[in-house]
Amino acid sequence: MHLILIRHADAAPPIAGQSDAERPLSTTGKEQAQQLAHFLHRQQLCPSLLLCSPYQRARQTAEPLQRICGSEIWMDSALTPTSNVEDAYTLLIQFRSFPILGCITHQPLIGHLAATLLCCSSLPIAIPPATALIFELRRQSSYPAATLLGLYPPTPIL
Repeated sequence: MHLILIRHADAAPPIAGQSDAERPLSTTGKEQAQQLAHFLHRQQLCPSLLLCSPYQRARQTAEPLQRICGSEIWMDSALTPTSNVEDAYTLLIQFRSFPILGCITHQPLIGHLAATLLCCSSLPIAIPPATALIFELRRQSSYPAATLLGLYPPTPIL
């Protein structure tokens, strides 16, 4: 199974009175989301299902993938910025029957998920906005374990 962890694209700055969940993508973020969707389509890595945080910026990142790749979107509160990594991982493995599963979430959760899958640390890895980490999940493993196959965009992770 391939798992594509995606940090939402660049978000607009917060506006007074606006909740964090309501923050939309910036103009740059909308372009990044389009570019990411086109990249995954060209690489034949279109997720059948996108698990997505219900926050607006995550939903807006998912929309081009739905339009370009035909991905179905499933919103889940286990993917918000303050969600627990164990709950998020439990959600992911419920959908392991999908050959390519996408997950759009936030920092620090995405950083914790990546670190857990790579078995490298309990500290989160800093993942820039609009970054996709492409993993192959090890099905036979009794603990979260995966091989990192690639990144988009191909830039260093901090």
